[in-house]
Amino acid sequence: MELQTEWNEFLSVLKRHGVRFLLVGAHAVAAHGRPRFTQNLDVLVEPTLANAHRVAAAIREFGFSETARDWPGSRSPIASR
Repeated sequence: MELQTEWNEFLSVLKRHGVRFLLVGAHAVAAHGRPRFTQNLDVLVEPTLANAHRVAAAIREFGFSETARDWPGSRSPIASR
């Protein structure tokens, strides 16, 4: 299954930061032999504070610093005291 270059890069960043996630939606179905045309990537992330910190770091590295700043869990527990 071929993904767009940007999607491969994004998934690599998530993995590099240890983000716990699943690829869902049409791309997950295509990986099981049922290709479907889609123009989006559906990613489900584990909803824990620790994982939110990892997601924030990953999206910051991917170039979305402003989004990462507003992401739940993007502030360290020490900084929020």
